Amino acid sequence: MKTPIWASRLSAHAKAARAAKWGGIACILAAVRKILAVAIMAALSQKPWDHAVVWFIGASTIPAFIAFAGVRLLHGRGRWSGCIAALLIVLDVATADWPAVTVQLVTSVAVTAVLLLFILNGARGAFALRHIDFQHSLRETFD
Repeated sequence: MKTPIWASRLSAHAKAARAAKWGGIACILAAVRKILAVAIMAALSQKPWDHAVVWFIGASTIPAFIAFAGVRLLHGRGRWSGCIAALLIVLDVATADWPAVTVQLVTSVAVTAVLLLFILNGARGAFALRHIDFQHSLRETFD
């Protein structure tokens, strides 16, 4: 049985929306991972309490933007914010101070790479949602 032409348009919209949603979830997971790491570093530091709080607030700005990009991607609107969040994650991994190659390091980089792939796919889905004429496909399908 051959698939009608309108089904491909509707499925393309559904695939793009699903990709954007998964990209948003990946952004939020990446932000939560980063904020937890910053909170642990602030708690374990030997700094006075007020200095640790200020450091935590300053270090949480990038994860806050990544979470913002995740919310935008969940709504299918975060084309550029998703790309910028992916760039921030790449820069974070590239500029990190790696003391030695350990199992934790390899696992962390692997998890970050998987999240990065989901985020980039979500941004691609948000770009596709911008260019798919969903209303035209619905009118063509149900008229």
